[in-house]
Amino acid sequence: MDYVVDASVGIKWVFPEHNSEAAYELLSHQLFAPDLFWAECDNVLITALRRGHLSVAAVKQRRHTLRAVPVAVTPHARLASRAWQIALTLQHPIYDCYYLALAELLGVPMITDDRKFYRIIQEHKNWGKFIRLL
Repeated sequence: MDYVVDASVGIKWVFPEHNSEAAYELLSHQLFAPDLFWAECDNVLITALRRGHLSVAAVKQRRHTLRAVPVAVTPHARLASRAWQIALTLQHPIYDCYYLALAELLGVPMITDDRKFYRIIQEHKNWGKFIRLL
């Protein structure tokens, strides 16, 4: 099965935490994401460094490990118009909407561990079929 994954899933591949095992299981599938996936994951790593949770060496190693995961990326510019429409409809930050726009484009489920976004999407019949919780 093919899936769109967001950064809340991807970061679990390098930070053992709740639902990491479920995130690892997705690695046996074809995975897709907008190209901003990498920037969002990098932001989590830099935040961990800034807060003193990880050393520079640990951040670099986790970034290297994460970049080795075969995630097929789509340029966010290709998704911008649809993501914008979704964000306006949902009154939600556009970053999450890029993932949903890609899931809609590909006709595959988006997997997230963002429970707030999941609840918002479940309230909309149009997109509920495109999102699953990790």
